[in-house]
Amino acid sequence: MSHDYEPDERNQNILIDINGTLYPRAEAKVSVFDSGFMLGDGVWEGLRVHNGKIAFLNRHLDRLCREHRSGAEPETPDGQSGQ
Repeated sequence: MSHDYEPDERNQNILIDINGTLYPRAEAKVSVFDSGFMLGDGVWEGLRVHNGKIAFLNRHLDRLCREHRSGAEPETPDGQSGQ
C-alpha cells in the first residue's frame, strides 16, 4: 500500500502551515472546495531535519520556487518529470 508508514511519536506535535498560519496536526484542515484538493494543483515539498538542521534546504527552496513559478509538473527525486 502506498500510504503505509511507521508511527513516530515525534510527528504527533508537528505544526502544519496552511496559507501562512500554523496549525497543530489534529487541527490542520483544508476545505473540500480548495483548488488544490479538487484539481490536485499545488506545490509542496517535504523537508528532513537532521541534527537540528534542514537537510538540503537550498535545493528544496530552489526546486519549490522553480516549480511554483513555472506551474510545471513537479520533479521527482531523480530529477525527472512526475508524469
